[in-house]
Amino acid sequence: MTAQILAQIVVYATVLSLVYILMSLGLTLVFSIMRMINFAHGELYMLGGLSVYYIYGRLGLNYWVGILGAVVIMFFFGLLLERTIFRPLRHDMLAACLASLGVGMMLQTGALLFFGEEEKAVPPVVTGTFQLGNVSISNERLLIVLVSVAITLALILFIKKSKTGRVLQAVAQNPEAASLQGINVTRMTAVGFGIACALAATAGGIIAPLVYVSPYMGVEPVLKAFIVVIMGGLGSLVGAVIAGFVLGFVEQFSLTMFGFVGHIFGFIIIMVLLLFRPRGFLGKDFKVH
Repeated sequence: MTAQILAQIVVYATVLSLVYILMSLGLTLVFSIMRMINFAHGELYMLGGLSVYYIYGRLGLNYWVGILGAVVIMFFFGLLLERTIFRPLRHDMLAACLASLGVGMMLQTGALLFFGEEEKAVPPVVTGTFQLGNVSISNERLLIVLVSVAITLALILFIKKSKTGRVLQAVAQNPEAASLQGINVTRMTAVGFGIACALAATAGGIIAPLVYVSPYMGVEPVLKAFIVVIMGGLGSLVGAVIAGFVLGFVEQFSLTMFGFVGHIFGFIIIMVLLLFRPRGFLGKDFKVH
């Protein structure tokens, strides 16, 4: 393997890792606050991609308007889902997980009826390549890297440093104690779920120009996001970032060396990790509220 090929693999692995991270951050946020696994997360990712397709690809508006539109739409859609479906089930984790599975099936079926089964292409946002030594990086992939890094850092800083972020942390750690401190736990849970939906839509929107959008586009990414969340540790944002890079690089290198068979390496990693460290990299014990 030449240095040029190695560098190219590193670039592709970085892009792949960042998409997994954006997907997994939303899942992690939902779990830490609501103690549920949102099986509809892949469909929210898909809706983000479809939103960008229609706003940018069909209406001809600016790509960033499409991304912003997808984020805003899915944030408020998340508020609606939390209020109507998940809030009544907040004390029954199993029921909430099953409900999210049903929501995902309904969203996918609705997308099939409205959008159709045919895959559609989103026009490129930028063209050309960026030359770094002997390595050529498409400007589109470079854009995805920059945007993904910015969003990931912004989310972590928001959670760690902002007042709203600290309130979300308090709700995630102990909702009863947070309530006694005057925090509106119900409202903050809805906000957290809305942010998670917006993150899924962002991931789907930024990757849309590189893939074909379809009602099924979220199936594989959300499966990998589940692996990342478990590897990083349930509820740990930093753990999700670390695990995202681990999975992305292992998967890209294994795919390059072994072809399609390389997809199994992610599952091998998670099985080995669960045997020796069931909590994941940075996971902690938790209880269902």
